[in-house]
Amino acid sequence: MDALIKAAELDVPKALVDQDTQRLIEMTRQDMQQRGMNVKDMALPAELFTAQAERRVRLGLILAEIVKQNKLQATPEQVKAQVEDFAKSYEDPQQVLKYYFGDRQRLAEVEALVLEENVVNYVLGQAKVTEKTVAFDDLMGNETQS
Repeated sequence: MDALIKAAELDVPKALVDQDTQRLIEMTRQDMQQRGMNVKDMALPAELFTAQAERRVRLGLILAEIVKQNKLQATPEQVKAQVEDFAKSYEDPQQVLKYYFGDRQRLAEVEALVLEENVVNYVLGQAKVTEKTVAFDDLMGNETQS
């Protein structure tokens, strides 16, 4: 995904970044609260989340454009297969099928997952890969000491 971000130059709407920053702050608060921390009076500066929010928004816009330009979608067959795959690991697969197919929002989450997989497969199919020999220390980011 980093390669997509580097390859696509676009202006990211500040309003979307601000909105995602607030979402990340709220998610962090909820996570901290679930871990037993008192977050009532804790200030979480937006600057801590801005870079991550901008990356997420940028990637979301790029992926949305790839979906639009290439008419990618999650087919009903793919969604059904994904739900059935989830259900296989449960004691009562029929109950899992009812759980997903009985709620449009849950099914939409599966559709989003399938669509994401379709986008990844499309992008990987378009990628040009070149092999490059790299020393282990370089790969790991280690500097050799003399």
